[in-house]
Amino acid sequence: MTKPHQNILGPIHRSPSDTGDGLATIGFESRQIEVRIMPEDEPFEVAANLAAEVAGQLHELDTTARRIIVANLLRKYNTAWREYDEVQEDGSLQTVSNPQLSETEFAKKFSLSAVNVTGNTLVELSYGDSGLFGGHSVVVTSFAGTDFREASAELYG
Repeated sequence: MTKPHQNILGPIHRSPSDTGDGLATIGFESRQIEVRIMPEDEPFEVAANLAAEVAGQLHELDTTARRIIVANLLRKYNTAWREYDEVQEDGSLQTVSNPQLSETEFAKKFSLSAVNVTGNTLVELSYGDSGLFGGHSVVVTSFAGTDFREASAELYG
């Protein structure tokens, strides 16, 4: 019998370790996105159902997450990250100065790379940033499931 989340997530590969985590791969736009399911203190089915809910709303959540990235990180990029020193072959430093970005330009630089779901409420969307933040990860986190009204974007790494 097919479980409700399998219709959206497809096969879920379970970890052979005691963590009980699962991993699904879904199509999103023109690429494959990994969805990591970590039950934490909940039954696996609860976390898997939240993961399916996220996958079913992924286009809308991605749009919302990009707005959150712009609201939380655009100013930081334009004031602190667009200029940096680059080491030259002779060991000297050369300052690189990229142009300031508008909200629209900035939002287009991000591509969804992974989804993590933990328990019955934690959702994290991870983004590639086209090198804007020097190799750091950009993660949008919601502690209220698919309700992103209080979600935030942070740099990690």
